Amino acid sequence: MALAQPTEAKIVYTPTHQVIKPNSHYNLDLNNDGITDFVIQNRFSCRTSGTCLGTADAEAAATSERNGVVARGRLSGGYDALALRKGGLVGAHRSFWSGATMARAILYPRGTLSSSGAWVNVTNRYLGLKFRFKHELHFGWARLSVKIDKTAKITVTLTGYAYETLPNRPIIAGKTHDEDDVDPGSGASLTNPIPDIPRPATLGLLALGSPGLPIWRRKESVGAGE
Repeated sequence: MALAQPTEAKIVYTPTHQVIKPNSHYNLDLNNDGITDFVIQNRFSCRTSGTCLGTADAEAAATSERNGVVARGRLSGGYDALALRKGGLVGAHRSFWSGATMARAILYPRGTLSSSGAWVNVTNRYLGLKFRFKHELHFGWARLSVKIDKTAKITVTLTGYAYETLPNRPIIAGKTHDEDDVDPGSGASLTNPIPDIPRPATLGLLALGSPGLPIWRRKESVGAGE
């Protein structure tokens, strides 16, 4: 009893619905402590030549030097944020960068639309995140959808985010709770299911006479419900 108890890991999930329109941004406070951890930027501009450019970027907040998004480098320079699928692992094995491009779209003067990035027209993908909280690193994710229209304008929709309370513990993209927080329900299989009642034991109970009948009926009832 005198020994210190280990810290319990727990996933904190926040559902939301935030539409980030062109020329706007969203300050993501992953652990809801009032401090911005990441900024989702959605920029749009038309150059004098008639070319329109839209970009959606995920960046670490300027207040932190340790926050980052899961991304990979481009040969041309810069970083592309990965659009993880549900079930992807976010942890120390990933490469994190303080800023990365989610999607990029260019509308040329003759109406040709070109787009690039892992987040082009995707639904319910996951941005892997790491952030510093109370001087320790935690992992999390943000679920977003991205839509690019024919004019190169980008719309980003954030529908939820989560983080792991235990420092340095990986988190699974899309996971909103720990197993211990879930009620198995009537349709779930038991960890230690009630074993089948062998027939010889049933016959043995019948041989006991009337004192064995209540036990026999109870066991038959359990067996019928499996």
